[in-house]
Amino acid sequence: MEKKCGTILVVDDDKDICSLISNVFIDRGYFVLKTTDGLKALEIIKSLRAVNLRIGAV
Repeated sequence: MEKKCGTILVVDDDKDICSLISNVFIDRGYFVLKTTDGLKALEIIKSLRAVNLRIGAV
């Protein structure tokens, strides 16, 4: 499988779901940031302009 590059932010209040989604992207070569806290996610977005994809539960 071709390795990808890019940064993905995964946000979900369920730690297990957050880890599951993160692992899928890590296995495909992405750099993944994850958090279960919405405010922390906003801090990450503000501090890192290079997040290519954000995934969160609605």
